[in-house]
Amino acid sequence: MIHSIESDRPSFNKVCFKPGLNVVLADRTRESTKYSRNGLGKSALVEIIHFCLGGHAGTTLKKDELKGWEFSISLDVAGRRCRISRSTDDKPVITVEGDCSDWPVRPMRDPSGRMRLKTQELIQNLGALMYGLEPGRGEEYSPSFRSLVSYFVRRDGESGGYQEPVRQFRQQKTWDYQINMAYLLDLNWEFLARIQELKDRRSFVVKLNNAPSDVMLHLSGYIGDLESERIRLENAIRRQEENIAKFRIHEQYRQLEKEADEVVLTIHDL
Repeated sequence: MIHSIESDRPSFNKVCFKPGLNVVLADRTRESTKYSRNGLGKSALVEIIHFCLGGHAGTTLKKDELKGWEFSISLDVAGRRCRISRSTDDKPVITVEGDCSDWPVRPMRDPSGRMRLKTQELIQNLGALMYGLEPGRGEEYSPSFRSLVSYFVRRDGESGGYQEPVRQFRQQKTWDYQINMAYLLDLNWEFLARIQELKDRRSFVVKLNNAPSDVMLHLSGYIGDLESERIRLENAIRRQEENIAKFRIHEQYRQLEKEADEVVLTIHDL
């Protein structure tokens, strides 16, 4: 649960949430029009949530008027309340307050005593604690915290997050929404990941077949080098098999025997 959104600037009105359904509305008067209710901060509030949870700064937060502002989100993570703060100037570094003892990547204290994390480290922690993602899994086709959380904190406008239920932004790739939706619904997302890998291989083969002759010649030369290496290794294996079959002594055995004799004589002298 998100408890509050606030800033270090007094001109920002703190937003507090209660358990259950919360609705954020723009005040309306008899003189209000559709356009006069725009620009009051509803979409900016969603941007701030994403920004504090490791997302990129949106259009509003990139404005010169907000340079140096620090925004904070107070929420429950793994059943414990914590506060995550991030400055528009110090974007790669995030400050955390609360009990982080069970976080996979623990924050480090800076000289001022504040607990700090890099953005990617925060994303790893939130992915593991909120969605059970394995930290550092690193597979190309796998669910990610940023993609999963964007289904719950949707951005409209240019992103088009409300146009389709399965896409959290308009240009989201098919494999991305399929894998993330399957993960959220507790379906076999790894099966979809393997399908995408097979599609990539098929696409590569098609491109290879359509490649110019000079590219094919380069690949053929590379394959020829591998073929030579394969023949060399097979010959070496065959020689070793023959030596083992005939109980031949290892070629370095005589040298090792000589060194052993010299060591024995030295021991006797001592």
